[in-house]
Amino acid sequence: MKIQELTPELVPSVKRYLSMDPIPNVYVLQNLGPVNQKPTFYIAINEEKSQDVVGVLLIRKGLRGHPVGWLVSESIEAATELAKLIQFPEGSIWTTNELGKVLDKQFDDRIKSRIQFNVMRLDRLRKEFETKHKWRRLTPVDFYQWARMNIMMNREESGEENTVREPTNEELESAKSFLDRSIVFGIFDGDELISMASVEVLSQLDSAIRRVFTRPKYRGQGFAKSVTLVSAKEALEHSERALLFVRKDNYAAIKVYDDIGFSTVTERIQYAL
Repeated sequence: MKIQELTPELVPSVKRYLSMDPIPNVYVLQNLGPVNQKPTFYIAINEEKSQDVVGVLLIRKGLRGHPVGWLVSESIEAATELAKLIQFPEGSIWTTNELGKVLDKQFDDRIKSRIQFNVMRLDRLRKEFETKHKWRRLTPVDFYQWARMNIMMNREESGEENTVREPTNEELESAKSFLDRSIVFGIFDGDELISMASVEVLSQLDSAIRRVFTRPKYRGQGFAKSVTLVSAKEALEHSERALLFVRKDNYAAIKVYDDIGFSTVTERIQYAL
């Protein structure tokens, strides 16, 4: 077993390896590209089998600034060696339930939480829906409202009180940049953004729906379904299928996605360190 960083010669082999399970590995595949222009990849190679790729570890900067790791392997031995290269003190790691055993052993008392996610796919809308609410695409002009919603969502996801604080100047600049390059839909109550979802076009095959969030006091009124529906329609205009990750215990959201036409294809687990 040999572990090394990604080289240009290995890119085709790594792409073939990840493409054996393309839906849950779509974010890792997205980061493959010109070496030294992308996040860090570590590759596990079986030297006894013609240099076969048997594992991949991707480490990149996440939306909140903390490192995010993706550990992919069918081999416990390869995953164990790759996990030793995860050195960041705080961040998150995504992997399969089976490889979770490796992370449990490797990090033990450093693990803050383990969250199970369903990976859901949509090839076509189950039926033609009409959204119940008036929505629009956000632009950089909406940076302040988006930044506030983003703060609330991040706080709720991390288990903190989901009240809104004022965004920092850095967060406001980040919001402008994100809205300038991203597809984001929102519903407003007056001037206040109350529900949102974004679409990330990954390739001609896949687009991802991300950051679906509704303010707590507006939940249960169909706002999330409306922004997810318009996001799904947008995603399918760019790609053959739409993907999303949802917490396995978020039954209300799963029902919304199922109504639209999404189906669960596999699961992943997120470790927070």
